[in-house]
Amino acid sequence: MLSLQVKGAAFLALISLTLGYLVDPPTTAPSDTVEDCSNWAVASSDDTCESIADDNFITLSQLYAYNPSLSATSCSLIADDSYCIEENFGVPPPVTSTTSSSTGNGISTPSPVQTGIVGNCNSFYYVVPGDTCDAIVKKYGITLTQFYTWNPAVGSSCAFLGLGDYVCVGTLDVTGTTTTTPVSTTTKPGNGISTPTPVQTGIASNCNLFYDVQSGDMCGDIAAAYGISLANFYAWNPAVGSTCTNLIAGDYVCVGTIASSTGMTTTTKPRTTTTGNGISTPTPVQTGIASNCNKFYLVQSGDTCDVIAAAKGVSVSNIYAWNPAVGVGTCTNLIAGDYICIGVIGFTTTTTTTTPPTSTTPQGNGIATPTPFQAGMASDCNSFYFVKTGDTCDTIAASKGISVANFYNWNPAVGANTCRTLQASTYACVGVQSCTTNAFGLVVPQPAGADCGVLAVSNGGTTIASYSSGTPVSSLLNCRKACLATVGCTNLYYTEGRACNLHSGAETHVASSTSTFKFYDSSCFVCPSKCLSASMPPAKAVCNVKANSNGGTTIISYSSGPPIQSISNCASICLTTTGCTNLYFQSGAYCNLHAGAETHNPSSTSSFTFYESSCFQCVSPSCYTNSQGLAVPQPSGADCNVKAYSNGGTSIISYSSGDAIASLKGCSAQCLATSACTNFYYQAGQYCNLKSGADTHNPDTTSPFVFYDAKCFEC
Repeated sequence: MLSLQVKGAAFLALISLTLGYLVDPPTTAPSDTVEDCSNWAVASSDDTCESIADDNFITLSQLYAYNPSLSATSCSLIADDSYCIEENFGVPPPVTSTTSSSTGNGISTPSPVQTGIVGNCNSFYYVVPGDTCDAIVKKYGITLTQFYTWNPAVGSSCAFLGLGDYVCVGTLDVTGTTTTTPVSTTTKPGNGISTPTPVQTGIASNCNLFYDVQSGDMCGDIAAAYGISLANFYAWNPAVGSTCTNLIAGDYVCVGTIASSTGMTTTTKPRTTTTGNGISTPTPVQTGIASNCNKFYLVQSGDTCDVIAAAKGVSVSNIYAWNPAVGVGTCTNLIAGDYICIGVIGFTTTTTTTTPPTSTTPQGNGIATPTPFQAGMASDCNSFYFVKTGDTCDTIAASKGISVANFYNWNPAVGANTCRTLQASTYACVGVQSCTTNAFGLVVPQPAGADCGVLAVSNGGTTIASYSSGTPVSSLLNCRKACLATVGCTNLYYTEGRACNLHSGAETHVASSTSTFKFYDSSCFVCPSKCLSASMPPAKAVCNVKANSNGGTTIISYSSGPPIQSISNCASICLTTTGCTNLYFQSGAYCNLHAGAETHNPSSTSSFTFYESSCFQCVSPSCYTNSQGLAVPQPSGADCNVKAYSNGGTSIISYSSGDAIASLKGCSAQCLATSACTNFYYQAGQYCNLKSGADTHNPDTTSPFVFYDAKCFEC
């Protein structure tokens, strides 16, 4: 196991101070260690890379990244040397490339990014709590005009800068390189044909002819132009939906396949290849799959390595060993539609006495969700992590490449900013459905339960407005805008160039293939909220108050159907109904949507519960603590991480062994538990000195001690 005890003269002989490190290593560190290392482990003679990673709650890939002298093929640890186990106090650094690119410029683009990020971006920054657009542009020497142009979704006043998103801070043009937009291609395993990007999930694997979708295109027009049937078009491009509602401008679609001729339906049989082990291997698979694999699984949308391993009776480490391309320790490159290895020759599936995870489908997202999970988890979660004993919110977030703030948002029951109520042996949310709108203003993916683009005739509801000419009838996008700008609009009927009819109330439309109208719920055009449980509302929101109405205007009242089945359903209707500012709810009986200021009368005997609409709008924690216990962002006026010598104050206690010197978090915990402690000095593995009173410390870059105010660790 790890030993952080390095004694006397031996320490003095081994120590090698490197001013570039955020926290100095307690002993000699390899020269290629990352410069912004903020925590260390001293290797003992019986340590392995696996034991160091496990003992410090990081992945092997993180250990190798922090310590390039180590690798999966050569983990040559040197006893008593220091190895980095944390970078930049757990705050993700700016990046220039990470995961995927669909821009056509050949540059890898990290995710998540906001809609509309410039296509020729070649330098990215990860937004952390406390960031502003002004601060970011000053850091990278660019102008606000450039920043807003490259990142239009943040808004012209920085109002929508997304915590946990990557933003563009440099483009090819800025470096003087001529920008071109060649088609970016990748070879789909198994067919040998170069496939342009971006394409939607599930595109036919034997496609050999592609079309770049333009704004205003319709599936029938594309099919007719290429002489293929609409049935073939939908079969080769299933993600566009059976009514063409998810056709996305700028994506490539398939308009021809291998062995197909124009206008003829083709049936594609699963292809297999036979490797040297005599076993037929299905395609596509990712690079590096185990050569002796004899059992395969087709990855489905929403799968994670943990869930697959549990369902197939293998360990997650087996999944990583047999499928290294998925991202060892992170599973970030698991690709829906690819086959992965879940068994090899000579391997016997582990028999376990525990019950495999069961699945349920939470209201509103249509995704199979493993159980158990903690209350209030994000309703549109599509990626899950099984919490193990010893996990923390910081380590889970880091291993999954998400921000801690997002982890708290998606899992409010773990304890906002504290992680004190994270429960082992439950599933936590580590990813949510991304929601964008296509060229027609339709939400992608289509919200569960929404009827979008259905040929139908009206059979109920109240007509608010009916347009037969002008802007609303010119396009679905403009009819959508009319609905979202009209108080009470819950659905619409549309015929291009002829009709845009806005309705209020429950709509019992009747599907009809001969109708000239297409029916759309208003929720087809509004991204669903991630916080429908109202479990972590804004501080000033009035939520879950037993009350009777005393004002406001009723938009619509539901007494049956999905809206009355749960508060999440009622809230979802409110958030997609223009003008809804509050609601009254009675489970199984009543969902009343109101507009305007609401002077409700609290009453403990009322059967109705009052909520403002803001109760269901997500808020990001303004502060959280990282893996070292440091508050993020750093509290104003606090002196944190300053190399210094003491020049005042009163020593309370000095530790030279035990948990207090093992980590910065251990030392800070001692300070926070000691009522008189106002600041302390820390030296990793050696020293934790708690002080009281004002401390006029003397900054000195040669000091082995690091000074912290106690409030550096308090939100």
